[in-house]
Amino acid sequence: SIVMIVASGIVSYFQQTRTYTDHSQKTIRSAGSYLESLILANSEEFSEYQKYYIEHYNDVHIPIDFDEYISAKQVFVELFSERYPGKMLGENISVEDMDEETQQAWFTYMHEYWLLTFEAAREVFEMPYSYYLVMDDETYTVMYMIDGERIESEEYPGTIYLGDSHYNDPVENEVEWLTYATGQKQDAFREWNNEWGHTYAYYVPVVINGVVMGLIGTEVSLDSVNKAVLSNTIQEAVILGGILVIFLFIMLLILHKLYISKVRALVDGVQEYTQTKDVSVAEKLRKNAKGNSEVAIAIENTALMMEELEDHMNEIARKESELSKTREYASDISRRMYVDPLTGVGSAAAYGKKAGELNYKIDHGEAVFSLIMLDVNNLKYVNDTYGHDRGNEYIKGCCQIMKDTGRQIYRVGGDEFVMFLEDEESQKAQEVVDSMKSVYKVRAIDQTLQPWERYSTAIGFAEYSAELDYSVADV
Repeated sequence: SIVMIVASGIVSYFQQTRTYTDHSQKTIRSAGSYLESLILANSEEFSEYQKYYIEHYNDVHIPIDFDEYISAKQVFVELFSERYPGKMLGENISVEDMDEETQQAWFTYMHEYWLLTFEAAREVFEMPYSYYLVMDDETYTVMYMIDGERIESEEYPGTIYLGDSHYNDPVENEVEWLTYATGQKQDAFREWNNEWGHTYAYYVPVVINGVVMGLIGTEVSLDSVNKAVLSNTIQEAVILGGILVIFLFIMLLILHKLYISKVRALVDGVQEYTQTKDVSVAEKLRKNAKGNSEVAIAIENTALMMEELEDHMNEIARKESELSKTREYASDISRRMYVDPLTGVGSAAAYGKKAGELNYKIDHGEAVFSLIMLDVNNLKYVNDTYGHDRGNEYIKGCCQIMKDTGRQIYRVGGDEFVMFLEDEESQKAQEVVDSMKSVYKVRAIDQTLQPWERYSTAIGFAEYSAELDYSVADV
């Protein structure tokens, strides 16, 4: 019996090790692919962020203890709006065109956003480490651009240490360099055994416009896997040992109906649980677990195993729920990027995305649209005379008249808005413009209204021409 228990435990250990390892490897693959999808969804912005990081990481000092990025974003938005009114980042002004202070505000916002994103993925996928590497295949050095472990700068206490670089031997780190060189995910892992623990690392290349920008690294702890496997193997060995002892005892007292009935109850209970997965079966089993016999102990252990399995399944469901909430959170973040917070219409980023779609149609000869542009009049007068709160009310009121047309509106500047009419709708541009002008005209001369309620805009429109226009910007 002892030999059987030991042999079964050894077989179970290796089987579970393989199962747990496969599961863990799938987890870090999924985590890497998830982070890759987020980066590729914002590829142009991420490219600018990486370029600025490489060139200026020594010039920026980001606090180490931030736990949200909205504040940094607001600082950048206010600074950008103040210094570059009417401009749209990525459309008619680039990161390089901004002054140093605005660039650093933008970079701080971007780094906090991506670092929090990598940290959130590490929490959800229960990984010890996640990071983004910038590779140099001439010197075989790697820079931890997004480091899942925040390291405090010795030179500037209280800030994050940026630009952490190391030499990675190409022979010892073959998987890492092969992934970078080919730009393809490898069906292999890098095994680490260092101060971070004993881990498997998986690398996902980030390819933007055909260029391998860097690698996403995700790791899983082999120590935790081995610990879980060993614990499960011991539990299985204990249960198996109890069952074998019960069978031996039954063989000695085969005529004793008390034991036979308890064994039958145990078998029936296990079969019922297998078919129904109803944890209340455990309580039914306990009714036959009176006394201190080996059979009673085995029944109690089986009931406990059922309850523990139920707890484990509930925990899995909870983790799935948390992952779903994280995905919803990421989706909400993405949605906010495309909504103007003041007016609720499409943001400049949303306009850029829409313009990109129309440019694609222009390139393929499929574009049919008109563009209406509106410029809010008298905004400076309202702001200077009645304050910015009234100015915001004035902007929202002007925008509401645009929204009442039922079309998608984009706020492309502080007081500038754009509306697209596509396909058959494109012929209605004059009608829509005339309708809005009449509403604005009535509001503008209504002396019963407050000055900030007398809405006025300058409106113009143009229709796309395949002979004259090569992009939305031309229209």
